[in-house]
Amino acid sequence: MNYLTMKRSVPFFSILLLAKTISAQTQIGNSDFESWETTTSETAEPVNWNSFKSASGTWASFGSQQMAQSTSVRPGSLGAKSVRIFSKSTLGVVANGNMTLGRIEMGSATASSTSNYNYTVASDPNFSEVLAEAPDSLVVWVKYTPVNSTGALARFSAVIHNNIDGFKDPNDVAGSNTVATAILNFPSIGAWERLAVPFTYVSSASNAAFINITFTTSSIPGGGAANDELLIDDLELIYNQSTANMDYPSNSNIRVFSNESELQLISNEAMIGNYNIYSASGSLVQTGDLAQSIPFKSISGVYFLHLQTEKGLLIKKFIKL
Repeated sequence: MNYLTMKRSVPFFSILLLAKTISAQTQIGNSDFESWETTTSETAEPVNWNSFKSASGTWASFGSQQMAQSTSVRPGSLGAKSVRIFSKSTLGVVANGNMTLGRIEMGSATASSTSNYNYTVASDPNFSEVLAEAPDSLVVWVKYTPVNSTGALARFSAVIHNNIDGFKDPNDVAGSNTVATAILNFPSIGAWERLAVPFTYVSSASNAAFINITFTTSSIPGGGAANDELLIDDLELIYNQSTANMDYPSNSNIRVFSNESELQLISNEAMIGNYNIYSASGSLVQTGDLAQSIPFKSISGVYFLHLQTEKGLLIKKFIKL
């Protein structure tokens, strides 16, 4: 059996409790990396994820196995596996470890060539991931061990795009088909660490159709050194926006302004009730009684203010500079 035919998206749903509202939102298939297509080390890939052994392009036959199961899992994990990607060097040319929800195109022997990219095959569930929703951020556990830690950066890239076939990362990321991006370059991490990366929306979330996610051992194509290693575990999309907003009176014109030390709420109604402030990763940062002025001195970032009044729950997104 061709092992590519075994790759199927395994969608599942997580229940996210935000204040008094419960909603189910789509998650990435096999985001805990517990399911694998085969135990054969030369072709092992996690279900729903791809690397060089399932690549396309002129140089695809030269793709080597740079992915493996690992029994090292993040603290508190309920699973027993993570995924390990690693770099290799052939005649002094480094091939970065690369894992994607799409398919790798190996179009050139020159690592930096625009003929090399990861792309969505919209018609093939083996090489695409449907996502028609609007997550606010993505969290994932990683452990990054480069051979030379000075200046080394691994890379994570999540791109939500519209219903177009063949969307290329990184070639098309700055183009008009992109809906949102969550991209992070990060240095050596000696122990498991949870990263939270907010999505930046550049067009209407209603255009969302697919998401392509890529992990690589170096932010520079052909960069790093042989045997750089990146372990990945328990990836999750975070949804802080709630359908509760739909039940809130549409004529309630509540605006939120943030400065260095406080939030200012401007409204045509009395501020009576309570509030919760959540970070982009879903952690509760602050809670209290509603007021027109709320002291808030947390670090810079994207936050979500949950306003609970007798009229219902309203969620407002704001940026703390």
